Amino acid sequence: MVSHLRAATLFFSTNVIIPAFHAQANKRLEVYDKQSDVYVADLKTHRIFLSPLLADTTKLETFPTFSPDGRSIYYCVANSSGLASKNLHRLQYSLVRIGFDEKTGRIGNHVDTLVNASHNDGSQKLSVCHPRVSPDGRYLLYTVAYYGTFPIWHPEADLQMMDLRTGHIDTLAVVNSAKSDTYHSWSSNSRWFVFASKRDDGLYGKPYFCYVDRLGHAHKPFVLPQQDPQFYDMNLKSFNVPELGRGPLPFDAVDVQRAMKQEAVGFQLKRQ
Repeated sequence: MVSHLRAATLFFSTNVIIPAFHAQANKRLEVYDKQSDVYVADLKTHRIFLSPLLADTTKLETFPTFSPDGRSIYYCVANSSGLASKNLHRLQYSLVRIGFDEKTGRIGNHVDTLVNASHNDGSQKLSVCHPRVSPDGRYLLYTVAYYGTFPIWHPEADLQMMDLRTGHIDTLAVVNSAKSDTYHSWSSNSRWFVFASKRDDGLYGKPYFCYVDRLGHAHKPFVLPQQDPQFYDMNLKSFNVPELGRGPLPFDAVDVQRAMKQEAVGFQLKRQ
């Protein structure tokens, strides 16, 4: 399940996830969704809102995220017919947007397609995942790959940035590498983003930082400095899904574990 929280509203997806190993020596693990839908939950009233546009049995919907003003929901969607392909190369996700009213919890009745992967035969980097809107609402940062939604083992995975005012897409040539670049997060002032990159050895993700100036130009990224210059050479763990924050978190992993073990709160399903 992937989710995005805004105030007391939670937008999330439910997924039936299938892990699979490649028979090819140059490929590793592939993870894909067999089923996936998206929902909106009101944490105050304990209601879940369901729209047929977000739970279409012929489609796979995932990676939801709110716009900063709460009026739009961005997510990724693919035709489930792509699962019929044994190599999954036809499982490509488009980037779409639907309206949302925070006061009423009502989901829009029209889906806008921002990046269309329906005509992609798997030979182009048009499968989109992990959309993240900058806090100022100006830019949308996302990952593109040949297919699927598990890009960390796709060396072709790159970041792209869309100007939401003009629709212009920056392929971020100065940012991307020949290895996987993904799992990105914005700073609170929309001037920086951090992402996980395997550019050094192709195996372990490291946190790289990129500055975006006021004109929307991305600058050359740099890896998070460490006190020990051999830290990354000796470290056998990947940095995945880095998040930028303005201060220390008021909880730790133990608190999360305790919260997960607490009795679940019942929600009422409301169809639209």
